[in-house]
Amino acid sequence: MSWHVMDYLPFDYNRYIGEILPLVRQAQAGDLRPLLHLVRSVRSFSLWPLFRQPCPFPQRRLEEFRYHKFADLKKTLTTYAHDPWEEKGSVDPWPILEKILPTLVDKPVDNFDEDAALLYLCLLYTFCCDLPPEAKESVVIFEHEEPAAGWKDYIARDEETKALWAAFHQLPPAPLAALFSTPAAQEAYGYGNEYSPRTLDVYGKMYASPTGFITPQEAVNLLTYTKRLHEEPVLSTIMSGCIRDAQSSWPFSSPIELPTVDLEQVGVEDDEDEEAMGVLPPYYRRLYEQWMHERPAELTELMHRYYRQLWEAEDEIMLRLRYAVARGWGMLEVYD
Repeated sequence: MSWHVMDYLPFDYNRYIGEILPLVRQAQAGDLRPLLHLVRSVRSFSLWPLFRQPCPFPQRRLEEFRYHKFADLKKTLTTYAHDPWEEKGSVDPWPILEKILPTLVDKPVDNFDEDAALLYLCLLYTFCCDLPPEAKESVVIFEHEEPAAGWKDYIARDEETKALWAAFHQLPPAPLAALFSTPAAQEAYGYGNEYSPRTLDVYGKMYASPTGFITPQEAVNLLTYTKRLHEEPVLSTIMSGCIRDAQSSWPFSSPIELPTVDLEQVGVEDDEDEEAMGVLPPYYRRLYEQWMHERPAELTELMHRYYRQLWEAEDEIMLRLRYAVARGWGMLEVYD
């Protein structure tokens, strides 16, 4: 399975649309001074998933993450540095990143080059995102594809839950729709694309970038989800994992004899219905019912391994959501 990540971050939406975007617009119009002043005033650095690093910080911090973005950062810093910064023990990215500012002039946001797109994301994460002190140490909630897919399945488990989480991908509020609705953006990426109309990525220039957000009021609305925590829906992603685990014998001493459902047909039909998140197809329903009838204790143990992973992620997301709501912030979704 391909390697993907997914995360949720507290997001100062009002500062983003009220300060950061206007300063970027001013720079695009040729007035670099206000944005340069902001960059020179900051004493910390964030670029997801590295947060609140006091500047300068140990260069080894850039080596601790596997994510593509840090390769992009190191490449950009090397390009714009006047000295061999890579030989130093510590680094302050801002004096180097500020040299990118002149490239913003007369450039629409959907036509930024990769270095300008990186600067934009550093501004976004440094000035508009944060994590609660109690956030889990590894920072990223879903560190590869399987748990991310399981989460997307879990929050689509019924219409009420699906509606609550759909806000991350609804049409954007007017200020952002106006900013990103350039002809080039619409043609290449479709701001208003039903898949991710609230992406804050600069149109594909960066890996693992913001793919959705909710406003402060929408974050308050999402708090009603706390009434639905730690549920146990029967999901196709969980059943698929249970089939694999049973065939490999984990966590039991020998492989489990699966029910007499045609597993080859299950696989074929599963491939045909990859996008039906939250929907338990008939073949998985048959498998679940037979398996629960024949081997209930073993299936329950297998399923609860996945439930526990989902609940741990759910608790972390709710921790971050409460932190955001307490500050009048929204939330950001990151997926790649």
